[in-house]
Amino acid sequence: MSVNATEHGESISPELMKKVKPAKWEEEPLVLNKRNFHWVTEKICGIVEEKNTNLVVVVFYHSNGNS
Repeated sequence: MSVNATEHGESISPELMKKVKPAKWEEEPLVLNKRNFHWVTEKICGIVEEKNTNLVVVVFYHSNGNS
């Protein structure tokens, strides 16, 4: 939660703001290796939409009570 002096009007005096030294906020990159969101989306969708092997189909068929 951040506090902005303009949100609180005159409740924070300018003298007090001069004494405060806020720490620099550094965020970690959301996607490493300079990849963009399109690359991440395509990678995830590629895994999800990949064609199932015959073994997966057989196991899924039998796990649903089908014989």
